[in-house]
Amino acid sequence: MPEPRARRKKRGPWGMVALVVAVLAIAGFLVYSAVGKRSSTTRYITAQASRGTLTVAVAGNGNVVSANSAAVDPGVSGTVTMLSVSLGSKVKKGQRLFVIDNPDLDASVMQAKGNYQQSLSSLTKAAQGKTQARQQKMSSVAQAKIAYLQAKGSVAKAEQSLNQAKSATPSDPLSIEAAQASYDAAVIARKSAKTAYNQAEDIAEQNYSAAVRSYEAALTSKNSSYLNYQNAIANADMRIVTAPIGGYVTTLSIRNGDQLGSAASSTRTSGTTSGSSTTPIVIADLSQLQAQVQIAETDRPKVKTGQKVELTFDAVPNLTVTGHVAEIDAVGTTSQNVVTYGVNITFDVQDKRLNPGMTASASIITKVDTNVVLVPTAAIKTDSSGATYVQVMDTGATTPRDVTVVTGPAGDTDTEIVSGLTGSENVVTQTVTSGSAGAAGTSTNRGGLGVIGGGAGAGAAFRTRGD
Repeated sequence: MPEPRARRKKRGPWGMVALVVAVLAIAGFLVYSAVGKRSSTTRYITAQASRGTLTVAVAGNGNVVSANSAAVDPGVSGTVTMLSVSLGSKVKKGQRLFVIDNPDLDASVMQAKGNYQQSLSSLTKAAQGKTQARQQKMSSVAQAKIAYLQAKGSVAKAEQSLNQAKSATPSDPLSIEAAQASYDAAVIARKSAKTAYNQAEDIAEQNYSAAVRSYEAALTSKNSSYLNYQNAIANADMRIVTAPIGGYVTTLSIRNGDQLGSAASSTRTSGTTSGSSTTPIVIADLSQLQAQVQIAETDRPKVKTGQKVELTFDAVPNLTVTGHVAEIDAVGTTSQNVVTYGVNITFDVQDKRLNPGMTASASIITKVDTNVVLVPTAAIKTDSSGATYVQVMDTGATTPRDVTVVTGPAGDTDTEIVSGLTGSENVVTQTVTSGSAGAAGTSTNRGGLGVIGGGAGAGAAFRTRGD
């Protein structure tokens, strides 16, 4: 008897739905993969390497300033009167600016003058004392010398008489004894005269030296009092304040009635005055302008005096002024932990459109290389070992080849190639990969380092079809 056949189980409606979804999903994936693979492309944007001149520059920012300015500070206290200038006034050298009222300066002149006249009188007396001491020295020493010479003569005569007494015939003992006594007395008198002569010289020399010292002290006192007198006159003359140079008043911090002095300096910012400096007046010669800019401390070793500079100014568009580095600060300035160095730049040509205070941007040319191979900086790549290379797209090729290079200085947009290229190659500056998913393109370095491509440069665009 045959076995009964198993009865097939009917599929439910949900099983059919699941099967249909699975089939559609597989089909969609296959279609997406095929279409995406077919539409994926890689473009290489290239630029032509070339030979040219590379200029390397250091950037600096600052302001236009006057090359010749002077701060007017009289250095004496008093009340400001007769102020004759205002902010922006044009002045000539020697022109009166204002007058300081200070009666004490006149009193100081009179007192200094009296001290000077007194020192003159003392010097005259000291000179007379010196002359008298010299005369007394000559007189007293001369008298003592005469007495000494006379005593010497007496000794000679007594000696002669003694010799005659001793040689007389017949010999007379009494005469000899008397002659001997006279000789001995003459010798004693000569010794006393010699002592008196020496003492006279010493005393006269001491007196004269004392007179000379008194005279020298009086002369020093006279010179000092004369200097004080002249200083008092000069201080009094400083009450009339004049312009040390010709130019324009760029700072004015006083007005009539203000008190000048270390404890009473007045600084104003209203009316006709301007600025926050305690210097009463600053005059600047606007015919000779220069720029003062700040550079980064890392650029300081590159900048040297005499280097050429190109300057632009925010206030005067399309104006470029050339100049050269005139001076570099020896010590840097620190602000918010950032160190900068000041650089003074002299203009080759003065432009009347420029004024002190205008913002200046400087490009200090530190190096110029001529006839060198240049490529866009975007073409330079580095692999995992640190080696530098570029990708070269040969004529007719669809993919680039890697070429190891040695780079030199870099400018704003180009980099010098010291070796590795001849200057006629097309180098890749950017690799763009696009597809149906719209993926952004990147360039991939050898050794696994990915670098985002640089800006597109002039050159051909190559496209290869993806696998």
